[in-house]
Parts: sequence; C-alpha cells; structure tokens
Amino acid sequence: PWGRIEYYGPDCAMQEEDLLITIIRKWIENGMKEFGCQYAELLDELGYKRQKDGKHSTRNRRTLKEMLMRLGLAAFRCIFSRGKGKTSGLVTHAISFNWDDKEKILKIDVNKWFVGTIGRGVVTGIDLKERKALKGDTAKALHRFLSSHSGSEGHINVFVLAQVIGMNMKQPRRKIRQLLKLAIRELKRIGFLQEKSRIKDDVLHWHLS
Repeated sequence: PWGRIEYYGPDCAMQEEDLLITIIRKWIENGMKEFGCQYAELLDELGYKRQKDGKHSTRNRRTLKEMLMRLGLAAFRCIFSRGKGKTSGLVTHAISFNWDDKEKILKIDVNKWFVGTIGRGVVTGIDLKERKALKGDTAKALHRFLSSHSGSEGHINVFVLAQVIGMNMKQPRRKIRQLLKLAIRELKRIGFLQEKSRIKDDVLHWHLS
C-alpha cells in the first residue's frame, strides 16, 4: 500500500506556518473543538508589536486576515492505493474560520483529519518559546524538523535536509550551506543545539541540548 499528498492553494510562507502552529495549539488546548479569540490575541502570540495607544495597527490586522485567508484556502489531496492499480482520494482543508458579528469574536476550527494525518508532525514536540526566539525562516524550519525526532542526536546530508525542510533547491549549493550554518548558529544561540553540532563534509551532525 502507498499514498501521497498533493497541495493545492496559494503559496504559504513561514509566517503562515507560525499561525497554523498557534491555531492548532489553541485548538488542542480547547479540547480539539472550535475556539473563539480576538485578532489582537493571535497577533500578540505571533509577536506583532502594538502601537503606543496599546492597539494593533490596521496593517497588522490586515496582515493577519490575509494569512488566515491563505490558510483557509489551502487544500490537501490525499491519494491512497487500493491495490490492483486502483486509488482513492480525499480533499481536505486545514482550518475554517469566520467572524461572528453577534459575539464580536473570531471563531476558528481545525480539521481533525488534517491534524491526525498531516498536521501532527507540525506541532509535535515544538517549543513555541524557542520558535518565537528565532528570526530566520531556515532556523525555524530546521527547529521544526529536529523537534519532530525522538533521538537527541543524529546526522543527515545537508542537501537532503534542505529539500526536506523546503529550502529553495535552485539556489547555489554554497548558499544552501551558508543558510544552514546560520540556522545552526541561531539554534545554538537559543540553547536548542549543543555547541558541538556542526556541518562536516556536507553532513549535519546535530546534538540537542
């Protein structure tokens, strides 16, 4: 038996991943049920700064609404083998949301099937405080990848790693090495990786703290 997942929808970046992780965590804390919140609450958790008057800017709110829209439109087609050359498929979305005018609150729900099949690895083992302390997209992606592993150390070819965490494989190899080295430096700075973690002969040898 085999299966594959195909993505359909708008391009999503690391900021959408940050938002998705935050939403899934809040959804789990609410008993895996729809939850309500304010836009300001999500912006605070994502690290957006408030203005001097204590409110979030119109720009921040617009950015969040655009990210929610992209996540809401993101669709995943899961194709499974049924044997003898036959397949079956399922199309699903990660989240759904709406603004409740009566209660003046944003209501968000997460697709349970998505979390169980695809999204489980997005949130498993991730320390949100550590993630928020990271600035680079590559560092966040590497943090997610290493957080999903049960062991405290391991090794992987840097170009295989780059493909797994979604780096641009069209850029020069020296650039990929450079970005990964910067990401490792960031992860050491926040105490996630031990100092002996390094890249040698295009292989990342990692040791979690």
